[in-house]
Amino acid sequence: MLKFDNGPGMMAGASGRHDQIVVNLISGLRTRLRGGPCHVKSADQAARMNCGNIRFPDVTIDCGERRPDSYESVEPTVVFEVLSPSTRGSDLLRKADEYRALPSLRHIVVLEQARAEAQVWTRTDDGDWPPPEPIEGLTRNLALPRVGVSLTMAETYEDVEPVV
Repeated sequence: MLKFDNGPGMMAGASGRHDQIVVNLISGLRTRLRGGPCHVKSADQAARMNCGNIRFPDVTIDCGERRPDSYESVEPTVVFEVLSPSTRGSDLLRKADEYRALPSLRHIVVLEQARAEAQVWTRTDDGDWPPPEPIEGLTRNLALPRVGVSLTMAETYEDVEPVV
């Protein structure tokens, strides 16, 4: 079981846009990962950072062994964060730095909720993290070659009302 040294904390719920993007990601990824070594996890599963922090990415692809009684990912391989106004700075700076330090991680995906736009960081074979690839528009693909998965931005943002 996970133990938190800083006591219980409160987290706000997600907006409808944020939640729909997460649902779309989980749905699309589950279909594509079925039968393979990797599986998709929701924000209820923790990712333990090398620095000791516990993070709860919006969506995680875990390519480690399945442990049904565990409360955390075994081998987080891809993490997805849907940006919210209250967590934007943390997601893009502090969390991204902690994620990049995880040896098992291959991709970090940060998605806007107000428009069909994402940034995808991909770890190279030598362990470097070049600048993220920007992906904009519903006609683009959200490609994750290090796990052999691709989603269309149209399905990722299906039923998401744009901010006008």
